[in-house]
Order: sequence, then structure tokens, then C-alpha cells
Amino acid sequence: MKQLLILFLYLFCAICHAQNYEIQWKDVYQSELNKHYKTANNQVEKIYHKAVSEKNSREIIKTFFYRNKLKGYIEITDSNDIFKDIDKELNSLNQPYKSILQTYKAQLLTEYFLKNE
Repeated sequence: MKQLLILFLYLFCAICHAQNYEIQWKDVYQSELNKHYKTANNQVEKIYHKAVSEKNSREIIKTFFYRNKLKGYIEITDSNDIFKDIDKELNSLNQPYKSILQTYKAQLLTEYFLKNE
């Protein structure tokens, strides 16, 4: 009985935790649809800081892609900035998320060198 209760509490916490991010992401999507990119970027930064404090690699990588997407709307981004962001995030991520970023970096490097050839 005790094990069943612990399992139930664990599942309940996991569901509540996931819903918390879902609500925040819905706000980001809505801001993006309304073309409020700075607001969306601020919301993504809040999600990022929360994910880092909780060591939630899934949310960290999701915020990484959104931050870079929104930076493109807000300001002119340099390829070097993206590479610096990738290197910074690689240190804090677990597998398989680290592999995803390494693959993305390789793809960007390929595109960069083909463009500058």
C-alpha cells in the first residue's frame, strides 16, 4: 500500500510539473502569434531559468531553440553568437539532448562553410 501511495504521489507531481511548463509555453505561443516577440522572449527566459534550476534538459533545449528563433525576430544575430550559445548549453545538458545540440551545431557549421565557400 505504501509503495502504491508513493507511486501515485510521484505521478501526480510529474503531471503537475509538466502542466506548469505547458501553461507557460501556451503564453509564449500566444505572444509569438500576436507578434509580441520581446514579451515571448522574456517568457522563454523565465522558463529557461526555471529549467536550469530544476536541471530539466528537455526544457533547456526547447528554450534554446526558441531563444535563438526569437533573437532572429528581435535583433540581427551572428552565427558566432549561436555557436557560443550552443557551447554554453552543451556543458549543462544530459544525453540525448547533448547529441541533439551537437548535431545542430554540425549542421550550422556545414551551412556556414558552404555559404562562405
